[in-house]
Amino acid sequence: MPDSGEIELRVAEALQQDVGKGMVRIDHELMTKIGASPGDIVEIIGKRTTGAIAGNSYPADVGLEIVRMDGLTRSHAGTSIGEMITLRKAQLRMASKVVIAPAAKGMRIMASGDII
Repeated sequence: MPDSGEIELRVAEALQQDVGKGMVRIDHELMTKIGASPGDIVEIIGKRTTGAIAGNSYPADVGLEIVRMDGLTRSHAGTSIGEMITLRKAQLRMASKVVIAPAAKGMRIMASGDII
């Protein structure tokens, strides 16, 4: 793998305790190779691109070139178990606008503008 700040990893299934947390687990040495640390946001590039929180791999996965992610993250990245993805540290920037919308049709959000 070239030392370009990007790595290619094979997708593996997340363990149950990580499902729904928006995180991926990779070997610490690979994380260091892309300039990331646990808790940083990484970019996952499959058929689509998404982000997740980087976490250290489990002891049984040390030395393996895999990335463990849950089904929702795989779906957002447009990938499946066993496929190869590209992973890199995300370049973060300040949001210029944030839109908050109700989760269900017909739902209204009522609150003081001071809390937002």
